[in-house]
Amino acid sequence: MHRKLLTILTLGAALFFSAKGQTVEFANGFVTAYGQAGNVSQSFGEVFHHQTKNPGGTEVAEGLQQAQLLREVYDTSFCQNDVRPVYGFEFHSVDADGNLIPAGQYDSSHYCGSFLNYDSLTELTLTVWPIYELYDTLRLSYEEMLAMHFVPGRNDSLLRSENDCDSLLHYMVYVCGFPNVADADANSYGNIFLGNDCWLNSNLRTTHYTAEAAARQGTGTEAASMIYRSYEFPDTERNLAVYGRLYTWYSGVGLPESSTDEPVATDEGFVQGICPDGWHVPNDVNMRDLMDFGAVALSSDSLWIVPTGDNSSGFNALPAGFYNPATGRFEGLLGSTHFWSSESVSEMLAKHCSIEMGCNLLIDRDVTKNYGFSVRCLKDNLYSETEWTATQRKTPLE
Repeated sequence: MHRKLLTILTLGAALFFSAKGQTVEFANGFVTAYGQAGNVSQSFGEVFHHQTKNPGGTEVAEGLQQAQLLREVYDTSFCQNDVRPVYGFEFHSVDADGNLIPAGQYDSSHYCGSFLNYDSLTELTLTVWPIYELYDTLRLSYEEMLAMHFVPGRNDSLLRSENDCDSLLHYMVYVCGFPNVADADANSYGNIFLGNDCWLNSNLRTTHYTAEAAARQGTGTEAASMIYRSYEFPDTERNLAVYGRLYTWYSGVGLPESSTDEPVATDEGFVQGICPDGWHVPNDVNMRDLMDFGAVALSSDSLWIVPTGDNSSGFNALPAGFYNPATGRFEGLLGSTHFWSSESVSEMLAKHCSIEMGCNLLIDRDVTKNYGFSVRCLKDNLYSETEWTATQRKTPLE
């Protein structure tokens, strides 16, 4: 009788300490053995107690050395902007400060001691894939632009990533290398990047405005122009083929000679003038960007009497000379070249820039509008002034 009472007291003490031990610390002490039962495994070495009744109705406490542990292992993932509860683990998309939860891998566990001593341990490996708001600048050829389904300027697109996370992409697309750039007389021109601007790489040689330009400017399609001719250089056919035509400022920007009006601008604020549709006479900003390349990089590496440049930019500025209304003569062939800007300074003066033989500077000057200068055009691309770089931003997609 005394021995039986001692046994019950001892087992009762063991039951008390077992109940006290069912904590997270207790769970971390499990040693698990895996079988072929899927997520169910056994733990060894921990005693738990179960109250039962024997056939005579007496309650006894049985001590067992093999506790049952229900162990579940989950490996799951979701996107940074799509965080939700997973198997009892609560995750939120933003922290207390409103910042998006950092992408990465999170490990956690959840232990529960059950009434029937079937303890459960859930272990979770959670991967949070990042979402992106990507800003980048692209310089593309015309063919590349078409292949990528872009347009010149800003392009926004929503991309589905391999982890099914949305990525919002913002591209500022600069385009050059347009095929078949033709003026109103069907003369064809190549075009090149200078920085992020796309310029024609030869001087204009048309005698007409396009129908679109003529309608906007309120002019006829005929455009006044000149071909360089002098005693020393009488071959106008060759001069035209090599150097292009010369225009007064008025004819270059699409105004009647001696007009006091301002040039008519397109909806985008460009002056098309004598240029092909979609191209314009450079404004003051365009001209200053051009001047930043310097005379050496812009000038052709041939035809100048005194070597002036290496044409490393591809602009190929040739010594086309000019028409001087004060003398009534063509002057400066092989020694200088001059390009009109669309900017008017006064009723009599307009801006232009010049390259002169042997000089490594572009000279910005104001001159009377009835001089005959060359015209170069550039593409009507509208771009953001923001310098975009490839940057991952931790902001949710809208």
